[in-house]
Formats: sequence, C-alpha cells, structure tokens
Amino acid sequence: MPVAIVFILTHFLTMAYFFPLNCKTLFITLISLIGLLPLKMFAAEQPIGDGIWFTCEFTQSKTPPTDRCEMFDDEGFKAKEGQLSYLRMIGSAEVNCKGQKQGQCFPADLPQITVQTKPIGAVRLDANRLYVKWYGCTQDYRFFQGEGFVTVKPEGKDCFWSRERHFYVAPYKGQVHQQ
Repeated sequence: MPVAIVFILTHFLTMAYFFPLNCKTLFITLISLIGLLPLKMFAAEQPIGDGIWFTCEFTQSKTPPTDRCEMFDDEGFKAKEGQLSYLRMIGSAEVNCKGQKQGQCFPADLPQITVQTKPIGAVRLDANRLYVKWYGCTQDYRFFQGEGFVTVKPEGKDCFWSRERHFYVAPYKGQVHQQ
C-alpha cells in the first residue's frame, strides 16, 4: 500500500506542477482516491472463497491461534460453487493436539489427507461477509485477514445453530481424498 500511495502522490504533484490546480481541489481529489484505495485492494484479494478450509488448532473461542495456524483442527469445510460441506479429517496420528488429544489435529503442511464429508447448505459471499444457510436460517459472518489465517465471526442475529464463537481458518493446500 505505501508504494501505491507514493505513486498517487507523485502523479498528483506532477499534475499540479504542469496544470495549475487549486490546492483545495487537489487535496479533496487526493484524499478521495486514497480513501478508495483500500476498497480496490480488498476487492482484488478476497481472503476467503472456494476451496478447502480448516480451523486452526491452537485457538480459543475468541482468541486467535498462537502458531500462525501451522496446526489444523480435524474439522473444516469445503466451499464450492455456492455450497458448503463439513469436513472431518480422518486417520491422523498427531499427538501434539490441544488438550493432548491424539489424532484430533494435523500439520497444515501435510501433503495429503483423507476426509469424511457432510453437506451443510448454501453459502454466499459479499465483499467481507459470508452468509451460510442451514436448517432454514441464514447466519451472517464477517471475515478479515489475520497473520496466516482468516478470522470469521458471527454478526447480527444468531441462528439457533450458531454460537458466538469466532472461527480462525486457513486454506489447506495439499491433496484431499474423500472417503
């Protein structure tokens, strides 16, 4: 972002030198463009979308992961073409899980995993919101990029199946085999 701001400032200073502009007009135009800059940048790189996502292992209900999400919980989801499915990774032998529960987590960089799936329902994405419809109720979530993960938190009225819990998720990049 600093490079973009420097570019815009240089562009406007050059324009002001060659074309006499009133300082007030220049200032208002510059502030307006800088104000729009984050919106364009955010729209270009939406942090969440179609793919395989897992919950970070070392989190609490509203506390982000302490390991930059290098260890995944065995529960995740798959978003594809407007549909959301629940995933459960099976066959993990990992012993360094939260609460010393063997097999309930796995390293995020594991090259391949096997999962069981269960359909959840429709999902819709807007700029920084995620809408999940399940059992006839649509839950609104806000999401934003963290360091190595995406925070997904419920907004507005909760569906009966939703909790106030924040989710900290990251994409899984290895191969996924469905059982």
